[in-house]
Amino acid sequence: INTDLQKSTNRQEVLRLTTDGLHEVIGFDRVNVLMIDEEQQQLYFAVCRGANIEDAEVKSRLPLDERAGCLFKSITDRQVMLIDDITKMPEEYHLQPPCDAIPQLRSRNFIICPIIVRNQAIGLLALDNKFKRQKLTDTDVDTVKLFADQISSSMMRINLLDAVDSLTQQLEHTFNEFLKYRDEHAELITSLRLATSSTTSATVDISGGAGV
Repeated sequence: INTDLQKSTNRQEVLRLTTDGLHEVIGFDRVNVLMIDEEQQQLYFAVCRGANIEDAEVKSRLPLDERAGCLFKSITDRQVMLIDDITKMPEEYHLQPPCDAIPQLRSRNFIICPIIVRNQAIGLLALDNKFKRQKLTDTDVDTVKLFADQISSSMMRINLLDAVDSLTQQLEHTFNEFLKYRDEHAELITSLRLATSSTTSATVDISGGAGV
């Protein structure tokens, strides 16, 4: 899985490979990847696996504030959470409307792991064993953290490739501008030479006229 991740240059493919690994290979019942939007205001479902849920069916967006409960805390604190029983947790960990109406997030026992890139949370992994009712452990937490680290590494590499591509385009643009200015400079030199020649001729004519 890591080899496939390192080969990918597509962010969405990285997320899909990760969720497929956690769901199909490791065996977690449900795996959701929620990412932060560009405005840093909402969480959206980037990929969902488990319970025959198709990605296209999950259109819900969550406000990135206290209403997202432990999801919001995990992102702001950049902390991995293993929730044994959400019903026994303080109120601030609970989802509030409209977040509490999303079926993909309703579970008592689950793991939440933020995805960190350059010391900033860009999203999170949320997974559980809701259907087979198998309790999650610290070993599961270590596994999820490993996958989250692989996502972070892949995202940083893709960001670097994008930055290199952008820089290359800027350099090409600068070089093209330089060539254009060089041509303009050559034209100006030619014009200046013609003007100098004309001025010399005019000076000779003036001198001749003065002599006359």
